[in-house]
Amino acid sequence: MKRFQSDEQRTGRVESLVVLVVVLVLAQGPVPTMGEDFRTSVLHPTRLAPEIQLTSDGDEFRLSRLRGQIIALSFGYTFCPDVCPTVLGKLARARAQLGRIASGVRVVFVALDPARDTPDRLLAHMAAFDATFIGVTGTSRELARVQHAYGVIAQPRQRRDGSAATLIDHSAPIYVIDQDGRLRLMFTAATPVDDMTHDLRLLAETAQSSR
Repeated sequence: MKRFQSDEQRTGRVESLVVLVVVLVLAQGPVPTMGEDFRTSVLHPTRLAPEIQLTSDGDEFRLSRLRGQIIALSFGYTFCPDVCPTVLGKLARARAQLGRIASGVRVVFVALDPARDTPDRLLAHMAAFDATFIGVTGTSRELARVQHAYGVIAQPRQRRDGSAATLIDHSAPIYVIDQDGRLRLMFTAATPVDDMTHDLRLLAETAQSSR
């Protein structure tokens, strides 16, 4: 009899992979710790988030142009069957819970499947979660640079049932970038929505008070 992994088992495995990848790739930069008033992993020491220069809905996108806002940066692909929609759904619920202060919080989703994640598909996929979400993509070479800068691993894998559909095994860190463009926090797919909301609110309120 075949054994099928539950969503919880898959999420736990992905979360472990995320932490391992971040610690290994960012060993000479920020590493996740607990502390301050936040409920999630705090990245120390803080540093500027690497620039992202890709495309969104056919237009040029630069991460630095969102300076002044709180950014939740995630990675995935629109055909993802489990982790990616879980992450986007949690971020949508967290943002909804922020109320009026949500205007200072943006979600940027870096699509790792440029062949299938066309601008139209990516735009429609983001809108299904939150109309303010920004989906970005680029060429394989451009995406490889972004993945390297953020310690994201992505590897295509054929389905075991022999179907033509391709899955992409990938790490799924969610980096939170503050109003000054610095890496501050890291969520995972297993982070509770209430914890996401709490920490995004702290950063958004700090950003508002400093204006």
